[in-house]
Amino acid sequence: ISPKLWSAHAIMVKKINEFVRNHFIQVLTFTAIMGAIFSRESQLMKNIVLFTVPHTPWRFDIPTLALFFMMVSTSIHCRLKDFRHLTKAPKSFFLGVAQFYIILPIFGWAGAQLGSALLGPEIGPQIGAGLALVALMPVAAISNLWVKLVKGNAPLLLVFLTLTTSLNIIVTPILLSAILGMSKGDIKVPTELMVGNLLIGVLLPLSCGMFMREFFEKFVLRNQDIIALFGVLGLHIAFFANSGNAIPILYHMPVQSLLTVIGLTVALNAGSSAVAFVLGKQMNLSYEDRATIAVAGGMRSNGIALVVGMKTF
Repeated sequence: ISPKLWSAHAIMVKKINEFVRNHFIQVLTFTAIMGAIFSRESQLMKNIVLFTVPHTPWRFDIPTLALFFMMVSTSIHCRLKDFRHLTKAPKSFFLGVAQFYIILPIFGWAGAQLGSALLGPEIGPQIGAGLALVALMPVAAISNLWVKLVKGNAPLLLVFLTLTTSLNIIVTPILLSAILGMSKGDIKVPTELMVGNLLIGVLLPLSCGMFMREFFEKFVLRNQDIIALFGVLGLHIAFFANSGNAIPILYHMPVQSLLTVIGLTVALNAGSSAVAFVLGKQMNLSYEDRATIAVAGGMRSNGIALVVGMKTF
């Protein structure tokens, strides 16, 4: 491709990314509407298997491909040298770890309990499992934009993003099984299947992205808009594939139940952010670190939750 043509393509890709970022809610809503209108197609999309891992129940299908795109797009921003920041702010790091692996699981357990209690035996356990799964997800990549907006600590955020995504494969199945077991619902976690989904859909692309950033940094920086566009594409594929199943169910839910689901979801994210910010103030952390932990704690990677939940349960 000639330099002039490549430059034109790069400008177009950058404009598309900016449009999607500036109209995120509207574009995602449009994708959900398309998923509802083309419900049959979105459900068929989930069943397209690209390949299987021999001697395992693990499949690399279209939702996994979408998750792969999202994770590579996220992980190219993660660098091992960012972990050197921990020596400068150990208290911030430990509060973040407590946020992700103590506070959020407690909120997830409370959400599972309330979901089951408020929404009845048919819908309640499903909503409770969904809230618990969201609570255990890694930090969302889009939180990077919000940390910049509130003038937070970007290197610390990248440490949290890398750490929570890497540990996701171990922590999520264990804690989710414990939470759903304590909530006394009838939903069981197929641990082997979930581990496989996290391994090939999260850990593998995370490793690929970090490897590319570490050894091919110039290539990554030159093409980061294209890589970001693939991440956007992955999110919308996952959302489209889920909408075909979720929206018909939500459509038939009573308004009171729907408002309860919305309230629980908002409470989960807002509550965890507020607790982190208050604890950070009590520990005399800098504003930048408090804001970063609050944003990271309140913004979970719902794209991963969409794919893993859809493929596991």
